[in-house]
Amino acid sequence: MRHSRQKDIYDGAIPSGNSIALLNLIKLSRITADLSLEEKAMLITRTFSEIIEKSPEAYTQFISSFDFLLGPSYEIVIVGDLNSSETKKILKAINSRFIPNKVVILKTPGSTESEIIEVSDFIKDLTMINNKPTVYVCSNYSCKLPTNNINEMLKLLD
Repeated sequence: MRHSRQKDIYDGAIPSGNSIALLNLIKLSRITADLSLEEKAMLITRTFSEIIEKSPEAYTQFISSFDFLLGPSYEIVIVGDLNSSETKKILKAINSRFIPNKVVILKTPGSTESEIIEVSDFIKDLTMINNKPTVYVCSNYSCKLPTNNINEMLKLLD
């Protein structure tokens, strides 16, 4: 006799596994530019849409994840050394803002064959400018002009 586990979707004090799975699928889709993952995320939202429509206040994490899926969202690519103080300042500035619909990708300079390129092929041609950590603010894999300036980066995210 086979038993099936019920899929819990209710977001209590701790978000449901399905809500977090939805969020992770969306983030993976944005990092990898794999649209099939986004299609799976849409399928999950359709699966639970009827129940959520009846009582949306009980599904806050799921709705937040769905908002990420609908967009706008950002792919923020930093080309720089993680140990650099300038790169750390960029990360601190990004994390100081409430930007829930974002993924941050760090590409190490000169890493044309690194693991991140294998996962995020769309960043392979992004480079540092003036030998300084450089930020590319992208949406739907279309990047605005790169910048080394933290204030300019924050304007691009506003």
